[in-house]
Amino acid sequence: MRRSLRWTLAVVVLGGGALLASRVARPAKPAPAEPYVVPTTLSPVARAVAARHAGQVVLLDVWATWCDNCLPGLADLAALQQSYGPRGLRVVAISVDKGLDSAAVQRWAADHGITVELAYDPSGASTGMLGRPGVPVALLLDRQGRVRETRFGHAPRESDMSWHAPWMQEKLETLLAEPAPAGTVSRRGA
Repeated sequence: MRRSLRWTLAVVVLGGGALLASRVARPAKPAPAEPYVVPTTLSPVARAVAARHAGQVVLLDVWATWCDNCLPGLADLAALQQSYGPRGLRVVAISVDKGLDSAAVQRWAADHGITVELAYDPSGASTGMLGRPGVPVALLLDRQGRVRETRFGHAPRESDMSWHAPWMQEKLETLLAEPAPAGTVSRRGA
């Protein structure tokens, strides 16, 4: 008898709990999440570039003349600049060549057909923006100046990790469609 009483009580308690749970108001659907911002600290040169292009989507590529893997990446980024530049994408290649001055880097870039905007960081601080030194390193900043995507190394154009991959093209389209902050110029169509 005790056993059947326990079973009866268990069924009543569990059944009542299930009934009560079904009547509890469901929470409202959560608001869309804020965009994920990659935790990083921009170097002084990267901050200056971002400030100069405030209101634009900025792709920073940290490279060096001695980096064999950097040159093909710069060519791919030049193609992105040509495609998306009129809509507000600005590709800036930050050289971290310590033994060369800015003019020598400019000449090297011209000799190798690099057509994106160049910046110069002789301190090399830009190589460590993602927590470990190395080149190439790339950061994609939204119109608010927040880092939204990062890359170590160069992925070939046909790779799923390339800046030309369909998912990345979709991300670029999304970022370019976002409004520029008040007081900045988005340079869409410029």
